[in-house]
This record gives sequence, structure tokens and C-alpha cells, in this order.
Amino acid sequence: MDALSHAGGPFGRRPSVPIAGEARMSDYLTVQEVAERMRCEHRTVRRAIRAGHLEAAMIGGRWLIRDDAVDAWFDSKRVAPQTPRRERSLAPRRHTTADPNRRGSVARLKAIEGSSGG
Repeated sequence: MDALSHAGGPFGRRPSVPIAGEARMSDYLTVQEVAERMRCEHRTVRRAIRAGHLEAAMIGGRWLIRDDAVDAWFDSKRVAPQTPRRERSLAPRRHTTADPNRRGSVARLKAIEGSSGG
């Protein structure tokens, strides 16, 4: 058995061939990369990590975030489209009849003024 096969490769490193199911380093993003991808400040990303909204791991003094965790964070922030509101006319509303019982109507104010003995 030679020295190369014993250590798992030259210089004691594992071969760089990915194993099935094993995550590659390209599957992980730094805080700055997430911020650039999401077009936000790095502080926003760090705040989401601290709050538990964005799954991350501190490895070697740096936060590493899985690509799919960023997608999940994005999906959690999506809002449902609002139903379009019925457009209101800019013209003032006109009431055809003067109803003294209608709250805030001029007819009601006149009726109040008339009843106060004015």
C-alpha cells in the first residue's frame, strides 16, 4: 500500500470527486452573497439569521447559508396578490333626495337648527 492511497489522496486530502448526496461548497452562500442575491443589506441577512427566519451555520467564524434556505426565506416573505379594488369615481356623490335622517346630511343640520328655535 503506497502513501497516496493510505491518506485518501495526495497531501492527505480527500479526492475532489463529489459523493452522491454530499453538498458541494457552491451550495453554500456567505452573508454577503445572500445580501447581493436578495438585493438587501448584509445587516438584513444577519438580522434574519439571529431571528431564526433564515437557517444558517457558523463555520470557521463565518455564517454559511444553504442555497435552499435562501429560497425558503424568500418564499416566507412573499405576499399574496391583492384583489384589485373597485375604482371609485372622482366625481362627488350626489343624493337625489334630501333625507333628514341621513347622518351628516345638510337636511339633518337644517332640521336641527330649525328645532332649536333659531
